[in-house]
This record gives sequence, C-alpha cells and structure tokens, in this order.
Amino acid sequence: MTRLHLLYTAHLNGALERLPRLYTFLKHLRQQAEAEQTLLLDLGGSCSPDSWHCAATDGRSMLIVLDAMGYAAVNAVGLSSESREKLRENFLAMALVDDLHPQQADSICLRTVPASSLASAALEIDLRPVSQTHFDGRELRLGLVRGDQVGAVELSLSGGIPTLEALHIHDLPSTTLPDPTISAAVDLVLAEARLHQRRLSGE
Repeated sequence: MTRLHLLYTAHLNGALERLPRLYTFLKHLRQQAEAEQTLLLDLGGSCSPDSWHCAATDGRSMLIVLDAMGYAAVNAVGLSSESREKLRENFLAMALVDDLHPQQADSICLRTVPASSLASAALEIDLRPVSQTHFDGRELRLGLVRGDQVGAVELSLSGGIPTLEALHIHDLPSTTLPDPTISAAVDLVLAEARLHQRRLSGE
C-alpha cells in the first residue's frame, strides 16, 4: 500500500514576507508525515492585484518563490500567456495548472476542469478550492484554507484505488522561524520586481 500526503495552501495574496516562515513550517509537516510521496499544491490566489510586486511582475513574483519552495503545482487560472512563457523561460519546475493545462504524473491528474482528454487517472485532484474537502472515490476537491494556514490530506493507494485516511488544517505558528534560503529568494524577487516597476513607470 502506498501512502500519499498532500499539503496545500490558498489565497496567499501576495504575502511574500510570510513565505520564509511558511517554508519552515511545510518542512516540519513533511517530516512528520509517514508517506512515500508528498505533493505540495497551491489552490490559487497566490498573487493579488493590490500587491505592488504582483502588479509589477504580472503575477509572477509569488510563483517564482513557490517554485523555490518545492511546490509541485499551482492553480494558475488567470495567469497571462506572456507570464506563463516568461516563467517557462526561467525553467520553472512546478506545473502551472489551468483549464487548458492539466497535469498528469503516473496515476494522479491535477486539473481545474474535468480532463477527459487525458489518460484515465486513479486519482484526480481539482485545484479549485471548495468550502469543505470532498472525496468521491476518484475525484478530490480540497477545502479552502486561509493564507496563514496549511491544509493536509492523507490518502492510501492500494491496488490503484485511493482511500481518504485523514485531513487536517494547520495554522502557521507565529513563532516559526524564517528559512534563510527562501528569505534570500524573496529578496531577489523583490529586487527584480522593483526593476520591473521602474521600467513600467518609465524611470
């Protein structure tokens, strides 16, 4: 029997300053999990148009740091094709999932709409958040979490059949220390965003 551990976030809303602490907490949750495979997912809303660095980078700033944090996939609905191409040029490792770009790896399909064109998957994870986590035996919908929370779902896969074992929502502890590597990544992204902002303003 294979155990799958999902950790997920949503509506980070451009809070770059929270990501170094969030990464430390995610590492802690991963270490606690007794699973052969862990997937780190984001359900969308990582950037906010009210955030200056999101506006300056057309939504790329948060995604670059999430990629450095080891996210497997994000809900990228609303990301422009130009930004998607620029992220691809930067060798982004995580999948940018939207209605036109589902992602399938082995027996798991990540999507935002039913992906009937893909090969049949034992487990389909819809990256559009819902009010409460719901699992019907093949399709998993993940319950909404706040920007300072992490959702966790544990599944077992026996004979290719997934079973929901447990689900939790964890609050990010205020005492969590920031990870220095992700802090450096945030500083770099902010410096690049300021450069883009100056270019946009014609300075």
